Amino acid sequence: MPKAKRPSAGSFPFDIGTTQAARTLIRIHQLLRGEQLKHRDDEVVFVAPADCQRHMANIEAVLAFLGVDFDPSKLKPRRARPKIGPLGYGEIRSGALAALKHAGDWQTYNQVADAICQRHGLALTPPERKHFLQKLREALHMLKKAGAVVCEHPLALGQNRVEQRWKLSALFD
Repeated sequence: MPKAKRPSAGSFPFDIGTTQAARTLIRIHQLLRGEQLKHRDDEVVFVAPADCQRHMANIEAVLAFLGVDFDPSKLKPRRARPKIGPLGYGEIRSGALAALKHAGDWQTYNQVADAICQRHGLALTPPERKHFLQKLREALHMLKKAGAVVCEHPLALGQNRVEQRWKLSALFD
């Protein structure tokens, strides 16, 4: 009967894949370091600084056990931001499509935003509306890349004298 090979010192002793687990732990470590920076800069934090330090030490110990050569100073901290916006994932895109379908003609960003806000019963403050309009612009450009909508004017970056209008593409005819 063959004997099992003894793992070398410092290597993970079990024969299972650990790459994805190590990557996830490293990302969590980056987020915890970001939380410490947020605390230092007097921003809202999700995890208390003392807890961050404790959890980062635990992650470093697990990574050492896995045999990962981990140097936290080589990685950038990542600051987690709270979800900003009144709608859930994908609701701006689907709302934009519904607004354009209901209108049946060219619509400006503001017209589409008003239709989405009315449909969801949203009352946005001016800063929230500004952010919402930016997210709507991004959503419409992604829908354009997917071929779902078309824009009236092929504007380049910085050309903002003409108000862009949108409608559904021929896919919806």
